[in-house]
Amino acid sequence: MVLVLSIAGGIFLIQNGTSKVKESDYSKIGLGTADELESQVNAKIEEIEKVRTERSEVDAESEKYSELSEKIVALETERSDLEANYFNVKSGKYDNLKDDGEASALPYIVGGIIMIVVGAVIATVLLKVFNQ
Repeated sequence: MVLVLSIAGGIFLIQNGTSKVKESDYSKIGLGTADELESQVNAKIEEIEKVRTERSEVDAESEKYSELSEKIVALETERSDLEANYFNVKSGKYDNLKDDGEASALPYIVGGIIMIVVGAVIATVLLKVFNQ
């Protein structure tokens, strides 16, 4: 019974710790990792090049040309936002937020692990005492 309760309590604490990481301010921003942002920037650059190629095949006086130009401007804006986020993540601007989220979760996770181990030790000792 002690072992079951300690495992249940440990799992509860570990779950609370991981939910604190998921609900941290850094996670709410939703930036992702630097590698993810870099791949998003590269994908956006490729998309811009495709639209530019498509625009070059259209008559400069047509309505389609102006639509494609507006699309390029919108894509360039998105790309510049992604690059700014990439730079901020790479330069460590959000490291304090990330560290705060991890620091608030660490006691729960470590406490859960300790609770499971201590419960297992107590259950083993009780088993040996009662079996003598």
